[in-house]
Amino acid sequence: MKSDQTISLRNPGKCYNNIILNFYYGQQQIYFSYHSIDLLGIVVLKANAQQINRMICNSLPTFNNKFILSRATDFINFVESDPQSSEHMFKQKTNLPPYIRLQPGARIMYLNNSLFEQGICNGTIGVITDVNPENLSVRIAFSIRGSIIDIEIYKITHYFKINGNNCRRTQFPLQNCFALTVHKTQGLTLPRESLSLDQSIFSPGQAYVALSRCSRWENIELSSLDLSAFITNPDVTLEYQRLENISRSNLHNFS
Repeated sequence: MKSDQTISLRNPGKCYNNIILNFYYGQQQIYFSYHSIDLLGIVVLKANAQQINRMICNSLPTFNNKFILSRATDFINFVESDPQSSEHMFKQKTNLPPYIRLQPGARIMYLNNSLFEQGICNGTIGVITDVNPENLSVRIAFSIRGSIIDIEIYKITHYFKINGNNCRRTQFPLQNCFALTVHKTQGLTLPRESLSLDQSIFSPGQAYVALSRCSRWENIELSSLDLSAFITNPDVTLEYQRLENISRSNLHNFS
């Protein structure tokens, strides 16, 4: 249950500078301050990331109905299925989202490697510069190795089988990404990040993955810090102890 949602958008004509989010998801307070165009929020739960993305996209200015609310088209054995119903089955087979909001100024992540030759791959982050609701296309600017690549993106279709059933999903290969889950950021290098290290961390290594996305400590913003967030795998701890014992034994043998 969500309550006490507030959002502040300053300088709306200048894209999304100075966006402050403060809301509750269940008993957990979520707070992020987006004062930089390259700042990405990292959260633990997918529902929190979706909430942040939805709130920011809803508050971005739109002109001349320049936005697309894209609903995936799903089929199971040539029978159309509601994406909300089929998502629990499809999510293991495709990373195309069931729904996405596309509009100028929205930050997105590309979801496959079809543009690898241009330096754009699964996980590359860009900003939408234009949308065309008539022919269902979006233009996106990606920063690739110091250059800006502006490219038009259309819907694609993924084909796969589930329990012998022929399935397919048609959708833009994009995901809103003002905020992402820790899991989704694995392997990414981010210029700036904002995160909360608190009791919401539930798995060993999550805090490390979140903290290690930036190459500079000064580009990491912490809204909260709790020692309980740093969870280690007991097996890893035992292995480190075993290696330390071997190291000490070898040093004794050579002394």
